[in-house]
Amino acid sequence: MRNTSFLTAVVTAAPVYLDLRASLKKAIGLIAEAAENGAKLIVFGESWLPGYPYWVWLRSQPDQVELTLRMYYDSLTLDSEETQELCQAAREHNVHVVMGITEREGEKLYSSLLFVDNEGNIPLVHRKVRLTGPERMIWEPGTRDTMQVVPTELSILGGHLSWEDTMPGLADLFAANEELEREGEQVHITAYPGFTLGLDYSLGQGANAALAQAYALRTQAFVIAAATTVSPEIAHLVCRTDRDRELFTAGGGYAQVFEPNGAPLIFEDTTEGGLFYAVINPKLIRYANMIWDPTVSE
Repeated sequence: MRNTSFLTAVVTAAPVYLDLRASLKKAIGLIAEAAENGAKLIVFGESWLPGYPYWVWLRSQPDQVELTLRMYYDSLTLDSEETQELCQAAREHNVHVVMGITEREGEKLYSSLLFVDNEGNIPLVHRKVRLTGPERMIWEPGTRDTMQVVPTELSILGGHLSWEDTMPGLADLFAANEELEREGEQVHITAYPGFTLGLDYSLGQGANAALAQAYALRTQAFVIAAATTVSPEIAHLVCRTDRDRELFTAGGGYAQVFEPNGAPLIFEDTTEGGLFYAVINPKLIRYANMIWDPTVSE
């Protein structure tokens, strides 16, 4: 077990919505700022590049064409110049970056979690396996083989996207989580969009914070959760009707880190967006394990 503490930065700042180049420039600036403040691991929310498709929750598919096409053409391809620039930023600042992206491969889009190490390599791209109903109008589901851990000099990292690691009734996902536990996951990253959709309690901050905390308790890993703030500009672009504006508003960003015993290390609710920091001390994993060992003897 890696035992050296390190600083993590959780990004709640909003991207420049549906503008890949401008969002990438902003991301590189945030990476530089976090690195200057001593962070070694920097975490962004779901589909931060180029922005989460909130409109799928608000209207039918025929009324989504304009924004969907903007997302398609400004999504990230792994062999692109933009991906190379992101990797270069991680290498130059000697940091690990975990970023939610909308990934384009051929004609298909995926909600992916991109892991970039401090040498500028990409050890893992996890594609979201289980999509919520409206998300299926935009993204293709990934496959379980991308549910892996990433050993680093800091810690053993793993990660999923929003509800993916906690949706009930999905035995294959829970089996995948057990595999992560056996391989020694120490820090689990969960990337969320902003929580301002007023459609159901389950889509809100409270429910999802409880799920993240439960994951920490069940696996005895640190859980780092990043939810991207919805800027007024994003809300204005997404909303077309009075009903849209009632159901979807600005705000909804938060940064939360739970220790392996479930204790909140930071829990920052933000309407402005920014960078929030927490010290990850892997020795606390052993302390939690002394209290309760979740492994099952053979």
